[in-house]
Amino acid sequence: MAILIFESTFPNAQALFLFDHATSHTADALDALRVSHMNMDPGGKQPHLRDGWYYKSNGVTLHIQRMTFDLDDLSVPESWRGKPKGCTRVLQEQGL
Repeated sequence: MAILIFESTFPNAQALFLFDHATSHTADALDALRVSHMNMDPGGKQPHLRDGWYYKSNGVTLHIQRMTFDLDDLSVPESWRGKPKGCTRVLQEQGL
């Protein structure tokens, strides 16, 4: 697609496309938000991921998505407190 766009935009030019497939580009921090590092349920062997954020539909209100249960969260079982949330819980909090 990029080549087609380039050719239609610059019909008399020649392009040189370079691609860097270095494996270092796949390196992430241990707490990076990657769903492949998450369990479906809370706890387990998943790492403690950093909190995420997004703007609500109005584009103005910033919302923080906590990725770990608070230690004082009385709405969850005591065994979950301080543990990473699983995919199911994060999706529920997003209304999905």
